[in-house]
Amino acid sequence: MVRPIVALVAILLTWTGSASAQDANGHIEGRVLTPEAGPTAAVRVAASSPSLQLHQEVETDARGYFRLSAVPVGTYQVRLALLGYRPVVFEGVTVRLGRTTSLGETRLELQALELGEIVVNAERPLLDLSSAATVTNIPSEQFNNLPTARDFRSIVSLAPQANLSLLPGDEVNIAGGTGPENAYYVDGVNITDPRRGATSSNLPYNFVRELQVKAGGYEAEFGRASGGIIDVITYSGSNRFGGQAFGFFTDNGLTSEPRFAVAGTRESQFSEYDVGGSLGGPIVRDRLWFFAAYNPSFRRQRVEVGGVDLPDDRLVQHLFATKLTWAPESRTDIVVTIQGDPSRHREFPDALQAESVANPEAVTRVTHQGGAVLSARARRQLGNATHLELGLARLTRNDNLEAETEFGRTEPRFEDMMTGMLSGGNGISDREHTDRLALRATVSAALGRHSMKVGVEYEDNQLDQDFNVSRIFRLNDTSYTWVRFSGRGSPHNRVWTAYAQDSWRLGERITFNAGMRWDGAYLIGTDGKVAQRFTDQWQPRAGFTYQVDQTGTQKIFGSYGRFYEQLPMLMPGFYYRGGAGAGSIVAYDPTPPQGPSPARI
Repeated sequence: MVRPIVALVAILLTWTGSASAQDANGHIEGRVLTPEAGPTAAVRVAASSPSLQLHQEVETDARGYFRLSAVPVGTYQVRLALLGYRPVVFEGVTVRLGRTTSLGETRLELQALELGEIVVNAERPLLDLSSAATVTNIPSEQFNNLPTARDFRSIVSLAPQANLSLLPGDEVNIAGGTGPENAYYVDGVNITDPRRGATSSNLPYNFVRELQVKAGGYEAEFGRASGGIIDVITYSGSNRFGGQAFGFFTDNGLTSEPRFAVAGTRESQFSEYDVGGSLGGPIVRDRLWFFAAYNPSFRRQRVEVGGVDLPDDRLVQHLFATKLTWAPESRTDIVVTIQGDPSRHREFPDALQAESVANPEAVTRVTHQGGAVLSARARRQLGNATHLELGLARLTRNDNLEAETEFGRTEPRFEDMMTGMLSGGNGISDREHTDRLALRATVSAALGRHSMKVGVEYEDNQLDQDFNVSRIFRLNDTSYTWVRFSGRGSPHNRVWTAYAQDSWRLGERITFNAGMRWDGAYLIGTDGKVAQRFTDQWQPRAGFTYQVDQTGTQKIFGSYGRFYEQLPMLMPGFYYRGGAGAGSIVAYDPTPPQGPSPARI
């Protein structure tokens, strides 16, 4: 573990620069020329917007290039000014999540007398000429009016490189990868489920300002996935008060009769609705902003199985998001976010697979899922185009299931394989708590034609699990099998990361990207000892882009890279939870006795 970290820390000390591993901002770049088409140095370039807290201003270098780094997502006015020349103002410059907006080449005009500034209202192309990745940005203006599901994950499939999967738990396949190969981020925080590798937080799209799907040749700062990177930015406060209110409703009266159904099963009634709202604005103008959103949702469904009077299937979720944006002084800003999605669901997952049910306790269970994400990010502007960023995040999630009644929790379930009838208790309980602590430190610098990045990260993923299974199977008239298992443990997966990369503009139209990433994973058993380690995950990345036309609306790009998916805790939790568990499969003939059986399989 020490050697790879020392090697890349040496790069950190000798090669200044980096951005956040999953950027929650965007960038603006361009070039300024004189009337004689020569480069112009020391031109002041300033971006302004009601949604911009810190003053963003840089100067062009000797070649006339400028880059405004780490600009929050939004629409800006960009002003170019140099003494003796007529100012130029670009209106409606859109900054997308994790992308670089190019203003192209701008020629200044000599100002012999006092003239008004030149205002450019034409929309600039959003083609990112600095990256060789395949990237799709979907702003809220596009998906708000589309017929998608309420969860932000349904928006991902709108990207051209994404496809919905029909397999349960697989969700969206991106660029040939399966669902568990993707990584999900909200406001720069990794929310990917530590246990299964699927997305964890349930965030309604009303909270989302913009979503980005990244695939292919993404740079060294992006990792922990071999499929796609899904990055989401939520709304923030500004100097203006604003908000929204919304509600959605549907029930069985708005649907048609199903063509296919499980024999003996009928959906008689169902309804689903949610209400919510958000509000954001200034607490202290230009210094402290807030944003808060809340969206409770409710679902009820009536299911009849074999004539048994089952209670309603009910799901209640409480979805919330808050954000504070604070600028204590002109070069520092701090963002604190809290998001959560706790839920309670009374469900009958086994009822639809049974031919008949003797009592409701055999199929009724309650699941408590969801959790919360708390994150803090501090950014400090060190120079004209150099930023230091520190991040801290904590994710907690519960996946607990158990029977609803005491009888259902204590009695084993009896499954008659001859008649298909279920009776007795629920026969299973599982309590899982996952916890992720994440730290990161990054520095970014734009030096001439180079945009350099380095960073280090650390994650500690923990799974606390306690499960019990007790089920009796009637195989035929004379054979019974009693399956009993229990387990308890608390393994960890600790991951160290370091990366360095450079985006080098070789000429007026060609850019070359190169970088190296290292991930080291250490699986820790319940006993606190390292059970397995993966320290050879070196990931070189290289790519190029070539701007075909003068306007920047076409490009040719290619890339090479090696990618490693972060190992979910599901299998390590099974193998390395320790000896705190027991199990038996007991065969009885002719009937299960009250005491221990001499026949064990």
